Amino acid sequence: MYLEDLIEYYQERDAGDAKSSIGFVIGFSIISISFLILSLLIIRCNWNCKEYYEWNAIRITMPAITLFLSVHNATIAFDYEKENVNSHWAIVVYMISSTIAPGIFIYSFVMTFLAYGTRAMPFCCVHRGPSRHDRDLGDEDDEVYQPLVRPAILVVSTRGFAFGILVLNLLINFNVLSDENLVGLTGWKTVVMNPYDNSTVMILISLFPMALVCLLCLYFSFLLWRYGCQFSMVINTSLLNAWMCPLFGAVAMLVGQMFGPDLFLVTSNAGILLYTFSMVRVLYEIRYDIRQSGDLGNFLNELENARSDHKEVDNKNLFPSTTRGVDDA
Repeated sequence: MYLEDLIEYYQERDAGDAKSSIGFVIGFSIISISFLILSLLIIRCNWNCKEYYEWNAIRITMPAITLFLSVHNATIAFDYEKENVNSHWAIVVYMISSTIAPGIFIYSFVMTFLAYGTRAMPFCCVHRGPSRHDRDLGDEDDEVYQPLVRPAILVVSTRGFAFGILVLNLLINFNVLSDENLVGLTGWKTVVMNPYDNSTVMILISLFPMALVCLLCLYFSFLLWRYGCQFSMVINTSLLNAWMCPLFGAVAMLVGQMFGPDLFLVTSNAGILLYTFSMVRVLYEIRYDIRQSGDLGNFLNELENARSDHKEVDNKNLFPSTTRGVDDA
């Protein structure tokens, strides 16, 4: 299956080339350690931000996927060096690698949704109208929108999409659809260079889930960049700001899928690493934006309460009570 085909391919290619073998082991090890560090940063960010507690895609899925990627790359480095695959652990790796694409999609979507929800901005053409309480009070015509929520249709659609990608990846990794050696081990270069080969169709199917996720992440990155430039609580005077990081990360992740079997595993994982790093950077920006928005809301509430108290005092001074008037008489 996946790991066996991987090791067999690299052994045939790197026969007698010890330097190449050591280079790949070091490369995968560095990527694995980097993912581990990122997972700790995500956990630290979630630990210090109570606003993330109710968002499982950020609190659980994002650090879990990053940790899975660390284990996945560490396994490739270890098995590449030892030239041996434990069948039971290989099954775990197949399942882990199948969750990467849907996991990236889910937490990217939720992070973008949460950023726009901070300022109650429409996201994916969906917003929430006046609440039931406002309609009861006759405020139905007021152009006041409540904070964004996750509509049922949007939630079901995203979960269904992620589940479909997960199933397709499982079928590919366990060689249910095909037993071609290069399936899952090469990128779009092989499809372009050998468009009429018998294995091209299966390689194309294996690349489709991650390619679709890359394009969606690129769209989410544009939305996050737009939010940071136009709607963020912190005014950015330049277009080149921290909110632009996911755009470079998404492009790097997309480019990483383009190489042939010689570099595909390294470049694809490196691209995902850069994208994850950029999303972690924006995660801290979103946390800061949420806190600034909360502080502003508290300030406005206090200002409104002070205004109400001031009006009440003025009314008492202008209209003294009737009881006080009788006593004075």
